[in-house]
Amino acid sequence: MRQGYLDVDEMLDVMTPEQMDGWYAAYLLDPWDDGWRQAGTIASKVNNGCLLVAQSNGADIKQKDFSEPDDFIPKVVFGARTKKRRRRRDETLSARQTELALRRQFGG
Repeated sequence: MRQGYLDVDEMLDVMTPEQMDGWYAAYLLDPWDDGWRQAGTIASKVNNGCLLVAQSNGADIKQKDFSEPDDFIPKVVFGARTKKRRRRRDETLSARQTELALRRQFGG
């Protein structure tokens, strides 16, 4: 985790609810570690590089054969809603609710 904790239980024992709210707010403003975006970028670069090599060796490569990172990023996450909706203000979890949800999810 970016907060520097490898053990979720330790993090929940040490971090105050206010600190958790701060990290959550920071994440909402500037999300980190978009693994799908990174993997999609690498995959598209490798794909496009291979196509350029094939093209230089005489293969008939069309512009539509080249890819973008989004071509490698799943469009549906199982168990998640396919249509996003904004969370209403009254649906926002309090720091204590967030802590309890994390403890339920990861034990502790």
